Parts: sequence; C-alpha cells; structure tokens
Amino acid sequence: MSTRRQASSARALVLACAAFFTSLLLFPAVANAYPWMIKHGESRCITCHNDPSGAGLLNNYGRNASEQLLRTNYGKVDPKLGGFLFGAVKLPKELLLSADYRSGFNEMKVGNGSFNGPDYLLMNGQVGAGLRVDWFRAAATFGLALTGAPLDAVYSSRDNGIALTSREHWLGAAFDNDKWLVRAGRMNLPFGLRVLEHVTFVRQFTRTSIKDAQQHGVSVAYSDGPVRGELMAIAGNFQLKDDVNRERGYSGYLEFAFDKHYAVGVSSLVTHAKQDYTEFFNHAPMWRQSHGVFARLGFNKFLTVLAEADYIGYSPGAVSTASGATGPAPVAGAAWNGGAALVQVDLEPVQGLHFTPAFEAYKTGDGVQGEGTSWSGWFTTSWFFFSHLDVRLDLVHSKVFQGPFAQNQDIALLQFHGWL
Repeated sequence: MSTRRQASSARALVLACAAFFTSLLLFPAVANAYPWMIKHGESRCITCHNDPSGAGLLNNYGRNASEQLLRTNYGKVDPKLGGFLFGAVKLPKELLLSADYRSGFNEMKVGNGSFNGPDYLLMNGQVGAGLRVDWFRAAATFGLALTGAPLDAVYSSRDNGIALTSREHWLGAAFDNDKWLVRAGRMNLPFGLRVLEHVTFVRQFTRTSIKDAQQHGVSVAYSDGPVRGELMAIAGNFQLKDDVNRERGYSGYLEFAFDKHYAVGVSSLVTHAKQDYTEFFNHAPMWRQSHGVFARLGFNKFLTVLAEADYIGYSPGAVSTASGATGPAPVAGAAWNGGAALVQVDLEPVQGLHFTPAFEAYKTGDGVQGEGTSWSGWFTTSWFFFSHLDVRLDLVHSKVFQGPFAQNQDIALLQFHGWL
C-alpha cells in the first residue's frame, strides 16, 4: 500500500472515530429489531446483524439491505446512503459503527380521567462499535440515560440522575464460516421474538427485552440453512450493584425455517437470584422460568405475522430478615404461574409504510394479580421515509388487572427516529 493510500485510510478512520464519539453526545437511542424483515426471504438474522439473534449493529450487507428494502425509495436506490454517516465516510470492512436517535411525545389516560401530556421523551443515548477481524468478533455500546440508574447503567450520578449506560459489550470467536459464534460478555438474552416493543407482556414478564434486560454470561450460537439457535449460560447482570440481586441460569431458543419466509421456534429460560431486584416481590429469593413458542411468517411483501406464547413462572421464597426487607414477599413461598401471548400483524402496502395492529394478553393463576386477564390492543403506523429516518405513531388501549380490580389505560406515543 502506498504512503498516500495509508494516509487517506488513516484520515478516514480518524474522521469516523471522531464522528462516532461526538455522536455519543448527540444521539439518544434504543436498539432496533424488525423481525418482519423475514418477508424478504432471509430468515437468518446473522446475515445482516453482528448479533447472531438479531438487533443492534448492522454489518455492511445489512446496511445495504436497509437502504434497498426498509425505506421508501421513490423509484431509485443509492446503496451508498446506507453506509455510515450516509456514506460520507467509508469504514474499513472490519469496523462497524453506529449511532441512533429516538425521541417523541407521549400522552396517557388512566380510567375515566383525561389525557395528561404531551410529555417529551428523550430515550437512552447510545452508540455502538463492532469488530469483525478474521475469526474474531467484538461489540460494545455506550450511551447516556437521564432517568436515574437503569439496569444497563455502568455509572449513575445521585445528584442529577444522569447515568452512563452499556447494553452490550462482548468478545467472540466465529467458526466454520460464521455458522458457530461463541461469545462472552453482556448480551441480549436469546429468547422469543426480538421485537422493538419492550413493553409488551411477552417481553416484560419474561424479562427478555432489548431495552435494558441484557445479562453477562457465555453463549453459543448456531446459524446455517434452516436452523438457527443460541444457548446462553447466565452469570448475572454485573451492572447491578449487589451480587444477591444477580440472576444465574440459562436462556436459549431454537428456530427452524420451513422455507426462507416461514420460521417457528421454541424458547426456554430458568434463573435464580438470592434476592429479586424488584420491589414487587419485596426482594425475595426468586426462581423464575419461561418456556414458549414463537413464529415468524412472511406470507408476502404485504403481509407478515409474528406470534409468541409463553408460560411464565415466578417462585419467590421467604424473605430473610438479614436482607433488610420490611416483611414477607407478597406471595412468599408460593408459585406465581401465568402465561403471555402476542400476535402482531405487519401490513406494508407501499415499501417503507407500515400499519401494524397487534393484540396481547397476560393471565395469572392463583398469584397476586388475581384471575383476571390483562390485555392490550395496539395500532401502530410507521414510515421509513428516507435513509436512516423514520417516524412512528403507537395507539394502545389496555385493560390491566391488579388483583381482582381492572383498570383501563390509553396511550398515544409519537416517535422520531434517526440512525447513522
């Protein structure tokens, strides 16, 4: 390589890194995942993502696919716009960089009350970097949160509530042309549908959302032909201050694609913590488990159906007086068993424009929430109107049970999203 070419490559890398770290201050974010992309005929997430189970950093192929398949292209496609910084900087093929921005306005109504708001939402600031050098793989995300100390905080300030966050940071090794990937670090839990909607029952009650429910551990992922899966040994979330709150156990899934547009899978998770980190169970010792099935069905480019159903069990024990808790757990010594289900239909009449109705339900047995069935109906409209830019409106009506009592809730959320 000539000296001039070396200097040019060095300048490009310096500019990319400068933009990357500058964007840490400018771009609040959430991780993104669109499992309805199976409609385009690629069931394997690792084809586009650095994470073998989807979401997060895109590789170069994934960036090109997002430009050609995700957004409204108005009759023409410029693949260069899919690159980092809209193609202004050409990164070395071994380096992946990204930054997101997502914010919006939220209004909520409880019961027969009136809507309050609109409240401005500024979500987590996050940027990501990844390396793919020969067999070596790595990824890390960093950002800022303005809401205290979330589960992904590596540092939080008591004075102003600002937290430095990291959802993912892992090292890995790929084998056999990327069919196998072994990773160690903090990762998304492999379970069910990796959807963006982290507040759905299937993601809340299994505690497997991509928002901040990542755990530290070691995972083995396999993806080849019609089969993909991942199994993770969970060592705990080491970004929680107290070791007694850290869960240990496993999480995993196995999916089979009947063809490149239709896939079904099974998931399983079992963990134990000496003290549950939530106040809901009064920090009792906790065994919890989730087992379920899911499906991704891309009937055509217009219609995709996503579905998931999970058994969910919480088995809290008696609270030790040495733990500092004020009394027994709400269901101390008793199992709380229930189930959650989600059906989401994605309709795309024009490329980039989506109408996404969804229905979800959650039902407990003899637990603290009583016998009522909580449910939510969603209607989402989203438009990927240009490279790296989209807008989204969610309208959600819910009936949520607390013991024998039910309460209606209505939410309207308008979101603006951009990424680099």
